[in-house]
Amino acid sequence: MLEKCPLFTTNQYQMKMGIQPIGSSEWFLLDDRLCADSGQKKDILASESELVLYYEPAMQNSVLELQDLLFDNLLQYHGQHYCKSQNALKRMADGKLFSKKQEALSALRQFAEIVQEDLCFLDGPSSTLLGGLVCFPSRWNLRDKIGKNMAQIHQPVPNFASKLEGLVTKYIDSIPVNKPVERWNWTMHDSDEYFCPFPDKKKPEHLEEILLEKVFLRLERQTLVRLPKSQQVVFTIRTHIQNLASLPKSVLRSLREQIKSMPTENRDYKGMSTFVEPLLKGLQNI
Repeated sequence: MLEKCPLFTTNQYQMKMGIQPIGSSEWFLLDDRLCADSGQKKDILASESELVLYYEPAMQNSVLELQDLLFDNLLQYHGQHYCKSQNALKRMADGKLFSKKQEALSALRQFAEIVQEDLCFLDGPSSTLLGGLVCFPSRWNLRDKIGKNMAQIHQPVPNFASKLEGLVTKYIDSIPVNKPVERWNWTMHDSDEYFCPFPDKKKPEHLEEILLEKVFLRLERQTLVRLPKSQQVVFTIRTHIQNLASLPKSVLRSLREQIKSMPTENRDYKGMSTFVEPLLKGLQNI
């Protein structure tokens, strides 16, 4: 997934929408972690459903509509991972079958096992978050955001109101039908845990010598698409985690310079402030 990301061709931190159109074949990204991510999301959903899953009746038609589109998309564009078998979707890696659900909540829960993306549903003026399934949150959780519009959801983000709020709201409200777009986002964690539903303010151990093996790039590839029938917007988040020691030097140099130019309040928001200075020392000779 890292090779698809355009964020590390610059040495300057930039706060921008960064939205680009993509083809339907790129709406979902599947790779060799499909079964592992699927299993982890299934376990998280079983143990933390109050935090990661929210459904309300206003989502019924859109969830079932997405189910039809998702099955068709995977069969058309992801034949290396899925095929049709016994009127069901068959996962090639392990032979597991997924049948379409008649009940929307069951369909929403099953999305956790079918694709690696988390999914949210937005509707109405200013794009209010109705619900969804977010098993791999990065220091936030779905329940805290339900019923909020884009401005309210991003209220904690430094400088969002002044730089992006109007643009984001206007853009999402005008997203065309069946034309997915993508954007990318990154942060760093001192853990490779995928399920991070709360802000982490604790200082890591051995703060004086942060090793690159102990800090992880957390990369998010996000997509937006408007469903043709319900007219609701589906927002997906695909998460990739990789420790810094395994990253190409060009990416590390870009990260170093972006961190240097990042406002302090944005570092704080991303949860990097507890380890950013020793991290920069570790990156200075890259």
